[in-house]
Amino acid sequence: MSNLLGLIFDWDGTIADTLPDQFNWLKYCAQSFGKKFAYDNLSDDFKRDYNRYYAANGIVGLYDMIGIDFKANDKQIWAEYEKWKVNSNIVIFPQIKETIEEIYRRSRPSKTRSQGLRIVLNSTSRYSTIEKPFIQNGLEQKITVLTKPHAYSMEWALDLIGVNPDEAISVGDTTTDILACRTLRRKRPDKVERIKTVAVAYGYELKEDLACAKPDYLIEKPAELINILKELKGID
Repeated sequence: MSNLLGLIFDWDGTIADTLPDQFNWLKYCAQSFGKKFAYDNLSDDFKRDYNRYYAANGIVGLYDMIGIDFKANDKQIWAEYEKWKVNSNIVIFPQIKETIEEIYRRSRPSKTRSQGLRIVLNSTSRYSTIEKPFIQNGLEQKITVLTKPHAYSMEWALDLIGVNPDEAISVGDTTTDILACRTLRRKRPDKVERIKTVAVAYGYELKEDLACAKPDYLIEKPAELINILKELKGID
């Protein structure tokens, strides 16, 4: 087994606790369009529906979930969202900052390690939406940012940090994140490669649903990542 050289993080639901903000935004949006919002709180039903609609049709699916035709109203929705975003307060999960700092410290080049673990953020979010909490927590000094341009973003992330799939591990919070790591086609279209996966059960998707996707590792707290990386010889 190759030593671990690359660590790829998702943002929403993995580093940043953005689901409450998404819940409040969709509730606000439904009310603004005179639609009934079917969820009283951030329940398991909301999580399952959110992930089901998003998996089926991306961002358009989320508005299907609340009865809004996104394509017919996209200009109004984006205008409202830009105003909403100004007042939203995105926070990172407990233990995340400390965990990333420890990973960074324990993976630097040393007498026993010729090169450090390369850490990248691979996110669908626009950089403008993650910039404030990212910089406030000092993460820009430790993580390279790649906002996902399309379905091949995992391959782009590997190329960005210069590692092979068997030398990397991806940390995400949805079954989509897990499955995306099993269908990589970097150098030969006829050869499928895969990245090891860590699923986090504190994000957008429920633990039992993540387990069905059979990630290599399933954790409930960010700090649990430390022992996994040590086992894979990614950190000292």
